[in-house]
Amino acid sequence: MIRATILFLLLTSTALASDNNYWTIEIPAILGATNVSRERDERLYVISSSYGVVLEDTQKIYAFYNDFFEKLDWKNPMESLSRSKNERHERWNSYRSSVNSKGLPESSYSSMWKAKNFPARGTVNLTLTGFKDGKFNAKVNVSLAPEIDTSPLFQISEIMMRDPKNFFILYSAFGGNPLEIDKINPRPSKEYKNNETVKEYYGLVETIFKQYREFGDKYIRR
Repeated sequence: MIRATILFLLLTSTALASDNNYWTIEIPAILGATNVSRERDERLYVISSSYGVVLEDTQKIYAFYNDFFEKLDWKNPMESLSRSKNERHERWNSYRSSVNSKGLPESSYSSMWKAKNFPARGTVNLTLTGFKDGKFNAKVNVSLAPEIDTSPLFQISEIMMRDPKNFFILYSAFGGNPLEIDKINPRPSKEYKNNETVKEYYGLVETIFKQYREFGDKYIRR
């Protein structure tokens, strides 16, 4: 227990130094984590971490990250719907069971916390992939990301629904799935630059990325 507490304090000390310095936050991994991966997206300002772990109780993961976010003064919006302090401490926001592409059962839990001093949110996803001898094999994914206006994404979907050929046009123009805006070419190919659908789509994509740039200008201090 003492070792786990020391590890947690070491991993979060930088983050707790200044809630206003988003880019310095380090996401901790729970004691016993394996294959820990940490990434920072310099374009979208997403901080993420993932790892595997063996556990007996899903609430252990929730409690660990609820403590982490509370020390940052980030709050779970679902807290107000809980009846007691104990229930707030153990509340996952969503749960889903399914069978994956390999025909194996999985259970997924998710919760979200919002920052107090800037527009950002943290998300924890826990996926149970197996159960044996009273213990779960699990995968944990944690991410911090700017909170932006997502209405342009719905408008992009409407472009696809308006005419089925638009999806194919945009795929050709941007060299990838137009619904995955972070993976396409930043500008359309010359062949399509004057296409009205392409120009409409490009304007919406720029509206989204402008929000990320504004977040970076205001809150990112390296």
